[in-house]
Amino acid sequence: MCPLKLAVGLLPVVMLAGCARSDVIDGVPSVGAPSTFMGTLPCADCPGIDYHLNLLDDGVYFLQTTYQEREDGVFDDIGRFFFSSDAQALALHGDHDQPLFFEIVTVDKLQLLDRSARKIDSELNYQLTRAPHFEPIEPQSVFEGMYRYFADTGYFRECTTGKRLMVAAEADNRALEEAYLAAIDNPSADALVRLEGRIRQQPSAEGVGAVWALLPKRFIELQPDQICSDPVKRAELKNTQWRALPPLRFQPHLLLRDDGSLVGFDGCNRIIGRYELRGFSIRFLGMATTKMSCFEGMEQAARFMEALESVRHYKIIGSRLEMLDQSGNLKLSFEGIEVE
Repeated sequence: MCPLKLAVGLLPVVMLAGCARSDVIDGVPSVGAPSTFMGTLPCADCPGIDYHLNLLDDGVYFLQTTYQEREDGVFDDIGRFFFSSDAQALALHGDHDQPLFFEIVTVDKLQLLDRSARKIDSELNYQLTRAPHFEPIEPQSVFEGMYRYFADTGYFRECTTGKRLMVAAEADNRALEEAYLAAIDNPSADALVRLEGRIRQQPSAEGVGAVWALLPKRFIELQPDQICSDPVKRAELKNTQWRALPPLRFQPHLLLRDDGSLVGFDGCNRIIGRYELRGFSIRFLGMATTKMSCFEGMEQAARFMEALESVRHYKIIGSRLEMLDQSGNLKLSFEGIEVE
């Protein structure tokens, strides 16, 4: 039996190096995609919130939440999903301030975690269950993406997910085409557009299977000189600028380089040192700091360095890094910023 530790931190279940679950294949949970997970979760001021989650086979998710007995209580969200590095959790990164986190209880059960990815301390049901068959939803929202009109067909690459969609020649499509042709001289160029629309499945032009397409219900604007930001990616341990959470006035951060060295800032002084990896185990060695005296931040810096020295394991979920001690207790958490 593989021992499991309870983390007093962002994710409740920590699998230590060397352990393996039978439902994990090559480090990825065999949840399978496309798949649908559904359930009714607690609501503070309504009978319940119906969750309908689609995990697509390209790493994109669609989520519809319906607040029961509430007028205009249906909300759609799209984004990218990521498994944690230890294959124990799922992060949904969409067009909202913070990701949603789920513990992977089994391949058929997901448990909603709180905004800090901690287990919700409640006897109420926070689980979603896999549906027997994939049940696609058709998310509706105001979408932003790169549009191109070529060979009498419009194509749209949605900004948040990077998903490429054919644009249906219906609804407000003519206004979209006309705005593009009036602003763009090069027919192969992309332009940033905003529109109100619906993503749906429709028969493939080849007559085999179905494809995802965008129905442009209302064209809003076209900005030919603007581009999308890159879709969020799962952060890598190395060559990522890791900023400590929560955000602080004197912000500690770390950068782990390919050669085993690290540099950073403890909130008061610059840090240099080394690190060693073995699976998901990590140790920091030869840590040293400059000796600047800070009017503010010295106590925070001392706590940060003490926590860093106690770290023995790590895991990454989406753009978040957790560092844990030998017993699986959360010591530090970071958000990642990719280093060019």
